[in-house]
Amino acid sequence: MDILLGQLVLAAGWLSFGAIHSALAGETTRNRLSVSLRPFYRLGYNCLAALHLALVLWLEQQAIFGRVDFAWPAPVQWALWAVMGVGGIVTLAALSRYDLGAFSGLPEAQAAIRRNMPPSP
Repeated sequence: MDILLGQLVLAAGWLSFGAIHSALAGETTRNRLSVSLRPFYRLGYNCLAALHLALVLWLEQQAIFGRVDFAWPAPVQWALWAVMGVGGIVTLAALSRYDLGAFSGLPEAQAAIRRNMPPSP
């Protein structure tokens, strides 16, 4: 893939992720979809966001990384890995303060499924 084309595709991917993420998280859209998808909205939202993010990261991999003309010198690579490691630690620390069950929407979906299941014999 040509470098400029790769960058344009990657930019379009990130723009679409941001636009869709913002649109679905907006109060109007959330209220409308919550009515029809009630207990499954949050879980569906997170699944869609995860799939979209995976696609954008795959585009990033295809467009930038692994290219010979985009190889960093070793000291810069080590510095980048260190920054990513610190970012990972900060992310884990932030996630430890969240109720990830409520954030994911899984408990709400499970409760709705349990309410609609017939009693076991």
